[in-house]
Amino acid sequence: MIRSEPLVVLDAAHNPHGVRAASTAFKEAFELSHVHAVVGILGEKDALGIFEVLREEYVDSTDATFRLYLSASDSSRAIAPEELQEIALDAGFDENIITVCNHLDEALATGMENALFEQESAGVLVTGSVTVIGEARTLLAQPEESPTASRPALKDLIVI
Repeated sequence: MIRSEPLVVLDAAHNPHGVRAASTAFKEAFELSHVHAVVGILGEKDALGIFEVLREEYVDSTDATFRLYLSASDSSRAIAPEELQEIALDAGFDENIITVCNHLDEALATGMENALFEQESAGVLVTGSVTVIGEARTLLAQPEESPTASRPALKDLIVI
């Protein structure tokens, strides 16, 4: 857990087995009504399997609402967000719960803003690759230089 308001949890699970184990622990530790998942996956990983487990663990087996914010790390091995969307759809996610973000800071800001907007318990789960987690940790640890209309400042969304 890197933030408490809104709750932001960084999880380095990057394969289906790890995502299943992390999902169990996350749901036991935090009883949330709304889960906003920021996901980025590297090309050599089982992206379809990761999305299938996310769907099973968060959509099929809980009453919580679930949203995906798809992005990529700066790694040359990262799967493009648009390709992640196609894989998530293949895994059975509804298109209306998926947001494609060109930049990780945009995905984090959007997920955090939406979590803050919820009137019930909500949190942001960042997962899918070690590179995404590392970049997210860096982004959340320092203020953004200058926001734009399409990319709000993370510091404006972070309450410590």
